[in-house]
Amino acid sequence: MRLRHIDIFHAVMVTGSVSAAARLLNMTQPAATRLLQHAEQQLGFPLFERVRQQLLPTEEAKILFPEVQAAYQHVERFERLARRMRQEAGGQLSILATTVLAHRVLPDILKLLNQGHPAAQIEIGTSHSNVIYQDVVERRADVGLVFAPAFVPEGLEVIPLSKSSLCCVYPAEWKDIKDQLSELFKRPLIGIQEDDPWANILECWLQSHHMEKVQPLLLAHNRPLVLKMIERGIGWSILDQRNIEHYVECNEAIRCMVIEDLAPIEVVLLVAKRRVKNPVLDAFIKYCKLVET
Repeated sequence: MRLRHIDIFHAVMVTGSVSAAARLLNMTQPAATRLLQHAEQQLGFPLFERVRQQLLPTEEAKILFPEVQAAYQHVERFERLARRMRQEAGGQLSILATTVLAHRVLPDILKLLNQGHPAAQIEIGTSHSNVIYQDVVERRADVGLVFAPAFVPEGLEVIPLSKSSLCCVYPAEWKDIKDQLSELFKRPLIGIQEDDPWANILECWLQSHHMEKVQPLLLAHNRPLVLKMIERGIGWSILDQRNIEHYVECNEAIRCMVIEDLAPIEVVLLVAKRRVKNPVLDAFIKYCKLVET
C-alpha cells in the first residue's frame, strides 16, 4: 500500500463515508472511490462493506486500523517536533519545574531572562519530576528544573546548579525530641510520592540507620502540604534546608534538625543531549547559574 491508500483508509474509518473522506482529503468522490478500490486490490481483501446504505469496516479493516492510527500518531509527533525546533530557533522556550523550585527560584531567573531577551516567548509549567524527565526527553519541553534524579533517563544532559543540606522537620510541640533521631523514629513519618527523588533519599537514609521498618504513614504530593501537616503536629519528614529555612524562621510551630550523615540534595537542569541551537535556552542556563537556586 502507498501512503495515499493509507490516507483514504484512515479518512473513511474516521468519517464513516467515502464522500466525507473525499472532502477531508480535498478530492472528488469518484477519485476517492477509485483510490479505496485500488487499496483493496493491493491488499487482496475488502476493507468495507455496504449494509443498509451504511459503509461498515470489515474485520480485516478493524485489525489494520490501530496500526494506521499508530502511524498517524508518529507523523503528528514528527510535526510537533519540527514545529518546536522552528520555535526554538526563533526565540521560544518551554520550561518545566517542580512546584517548589518554580515558586522559589524561577521568578528571579525569568526577570533576568526577560531583561536580556525581551522579545522571547516563554512558556512555564509545573509538574512532578518523572513527568518532567519524560517531557524533556520527548521534547515537549526544552528544559526541566528539578532536584537531581537517582537515575538519569537516556538522552538527557544534567547541568548541576546548587546543593542544599537536608534536615528533619518536626512539630515544635514535640518537646521531648531535643534533636534526637531515636525519638523521631518513634513518631509518624510523612513521605513524598514514590516518583520523587526524596523517596529514594529517605529510603536509603532509613536503611543506613537500620530503620527499614519505619515506613511513611502518609504520602504527600508536594512539600508545602508536608509542611502544613507538620505544622499541625501530624508527623515529621525530611526536606531540604534552603527550601524551608524561611518558612521555619517565620513559623514557631516547626523545628528543624540538620542531618549531618546525609549527602546534600542537588538542584539541576535537564536538557536534551541532542538539541538545536537556541539562544534563549543558552541564556536561561547562564542565568540559572547566576541566581542562587
